[in-house]
Parts: sequence; structure tokens; C-alpha cells
Amino acid sequence: MWWRRMAVLMAGLALTAPAAAGEDGGDAARGRKLAEQVCGRCHAWDPADPYNSIDSTPSFQWMAKKLDFYRERILSVTDRLPHIAQRLEVDAADLEDILAYVVTLAPQSQQGPAAAEEEEDDTTRRLREYLRKLRQGGG
Repeated sequence: MWWRRMAVLMAGLALTAPAAAGEDGGDAARGRKLAEQVCGRCHAWDPADPYNSIDSTPSFQWMAKKLDFYRERILSVTDRLPHIAQRLEVDAADLEDILAYVVTLAPQSQQGPAAAEEEEDDTTRRLREYLRKLRQGGG
């Protein structure tokens, strides 16, 4: 049931310490491992093999090129189809790490903190602030 999933997510967030790396709190190295383990069955996550994905599933390199569109989608992927049906076992910190990895794949012109901040829309900023509050116990 949805409430069990939410309870597990909230418990995981309460136990998760803020990530140590990256301006957004994400750990790109851990995100790469998660991408391989969790996302790799459908998405091409490895830059060395950018076409190894299912049908029209976007590769991580494509997402990195279109960060303005995919940033918020990555952070809320467990609430979107078809990912809801897959019941991915990831929490908000995992999604931040995956996003940090995707950012490393972005073209150089998009990678700097200023560029990332410019591309972030209001919805994404509010989602990030909400996730930070949850991690700090102020949800």
C-alpha cells in the first residue's frame, strides 16, 4: 500500500545523514553505482555504452544534456510511471546521488554550480528545500 511505502521512505530519510559530496548533497560516485544497480536494466547509464537502453528510455547522457527538464524528474522518479510499478528501493538521498552522477555527464558548459542554479526551476528548488528539511528532521 502507498502508506507503507511512504512510511519506509520517511524512516529512511530520518536515518539518512546529509551526503558529504556535491553542492546539492549528492555523491556522484555512489550515484554511478546506484545507476548501474537500479537504473541499468532500462537506462543506458555508462557513457562508454550510451545506446544500451530499452526502446525510447532516455540514456543518462541524454538526461545530462537536458538537465533543465530531467533534474526534477530524477528527484521524483519513484512517483512517476513506469517507476511506481517497479517499486524501486531508493530513497531521497539515493536520488540526489543519482542526480549528482547525471550532472557529471553534462556538457562542460552546464556543469558549474552557477549553470546548475540557473537551470533549476522553481518546482525543483522547492522539492530540494523540502528534501533538505526532511533530512534535517523538520519535514
